[in-house]
Amino acid sequence: MATRKSGTIRRLTNIIPPSDKRMAAWWYGRVFPNNRDHSQPHVEVLFREIDTHGTFNNNNLKTLVNISALGQVPLGSIWYKGRDVGTTPLERRQFEVDFSSGKWEMVRALQQDTPGRYTIPPFAHPLLPGFSQPMVDSWLVRFKTRTGGHLTIPAIEYFLRTYGKSSELHRILLTYPWSEASKRLYATHQPTPDPNVLHPRWTVHLGPHLQIEDALFLGHVLHNERTLALAKGLWGQIASNSGDGTHLRIEPWHQGKGRIEVLGKSLGRNGFMALRIVGMTPPSHPPIEVVRLHTEATEAGVDDANVALVRHQATTDEEMPLLDDQPPDHGMGYVELEDPTFEWLDRRPNIQVKHQTETSPNNHPTLINNEVDRLSAGDAAGAPKGVGKLSAHTPITLETRGTLRDMWDTFLYLRKNHPDKILEVGWMDWDGDTHHGDEPHLCPFPPPEESGPPPSWLVIGEQSPHPRGILLIKVRTIQGTAIIMEIEREQDPKNVGQEKDSYKGLATRVGEDTAKTMDWLKGLATILPSRHGVFPRRLNGCPTIAGTFKHRRSEMASLRENTAWLALGKAGCL
Repeated sequence: MATRKSGTIRRLTNIIPPSDKRMAAWWYGRVFPNNRDHSQPHVEVLFREIDTHGTFNNNNLKTLVNISALGQVPLGSIWYKGRDVGTTPLERRQFEVDFSSGKWEMVRALQQDTPGRYTIPPFAHPLLPGFSQPMVDSWLVRFKTRTGGHLTIPAIEYFLRTYGKSSELHRILLTYPWSEASKRLYATHQPTPDPNVLHPRWTVHLGPHLQIEDALFLGHVLHNERTLALAKGLWGQIASNSGDGTHLRIEPWHQGKGRIEVLGKSLGRNGFMALRIVGMTPPSHPPIEVVRLHTEATEAGVDDANVALVRHQATTDEEMPLLDDQPPDHGMGYVELEDPTFEWLDRRPNIQVKHQTETSPNNHPTLINNEVDRLSAGDAAGAPKGVGKLSAHTPITLETRGTLRDMWDTFLYLRKNHPDKILEVGWMDWDGDTHHGDEPHLCPFPPPEESGPPPSWLVIGEQSPHPRGILLIKVRTIQGTAIIMEIEREQDPKNVGQEKDSYKGLATRVGEDTAKTMDWLKGLATILPSRHGVFPRRLNGCPTIAGTFKHRRSEMASLRENTAWLALGKAGCL
């Protein structure tokens, strides 16, 4: 099965009308069932024209986009001749909200709380004139914010960004009744948990083509009656409606407080409307174990489960016809698309992956390398038609709090989740004393050996200048004790969490005499200001072993987990 991985597709043929005017994706409207049995539904997307002066006029057009491709058409994206060419200006904001029942409400787009005061005021994001009346009856989720205001989010956007992270999950939830959907969301050997038993760990056997992060939602479906009821009710909303389409009512599916980061527009009076959700705090949950099934071939026929994968890189500018009236072929090409990136705030969900192998017919997996130029996101069926399988997912990142804090938080995370390997984590001062707690203190740079004014590099902070510091993290493992040295970075005042400079970290092993190690580190810190934070290539005089390392974002549960393990390895403590 040929597999191509692609970024966001920049041209969607058969989906976005090739207008010679610039059109902005303005609103998600009704959902319509597909005329074919077990085919994914369509979502009505309304576009608004941008004139030659760069302003919006009242010309608009509507098109139907299947649910699997909807993430490729985010609200605010600008399209020209069927191509995505940019984004309308949107304000980025963070809010503290409560997802618990009673802390939010469902409202209609043009609902009037008081006479003349609409949920979406015409000055902010006008849905009239020129928009069909059914569009203005869309559901939105309205949260109360910690500051006493309101955050309003279109229901379909909330569904796309919080009900799992893959288009396959969305397709299944809206295409099949729960009796059929559950067979596709979970593998056949998924155990049914006892609702009367408190489970310290959730086990989720994911179905094919689902993403690891989907297990957060699917785990709650297994263990939370309200989440299960919401999942079951989605298909029914569409199936029970007439040909006029359905405005999906999408409610928050978990409880508790958290942050949510959005792109949108101010509504005035301490209100804000989000057109895109770009990040949020994950809900609390026990550790989740995701079981991935891999097939080991024996003798007999061929099916999709044991077709070998060949990965190809697709360009983001290629033309990609997306179909909804034909299912993909068995064994044809498989293309993964990336929807807009999503950022976990505060922490990443605690999800671990376990791989299992089971026996399947066929001694030798068949290698099929068929390139495709038509894609469908349905279930594979029928004779070869040259139609490949499409799946889209949301790339996940973790919010950064600056390199020093990220490294500290990561080592605390490793201490909590790997107590058999990490025995102690603390921060140190130049006297060699170890301190514990969530708030580490920085050590000052030692005075330079040469007299004269201190280098300007030692002072950072445009608005409130202060001396640059050093973080010393002590990590005791079963293999030994390491000290990690990190240099404070200059923060970018215009971009929260972003840094103006970048430095390597240093890790060294602590020998029998801790004082010798501290003296060596202090001497090293003395020369760093004159080198602008660059460690010497040769770490002469180290009483044990030491090494420098680069910082990389991690796809693991903690943002700098890969870097933390690398640092411990440099110190010979892993």
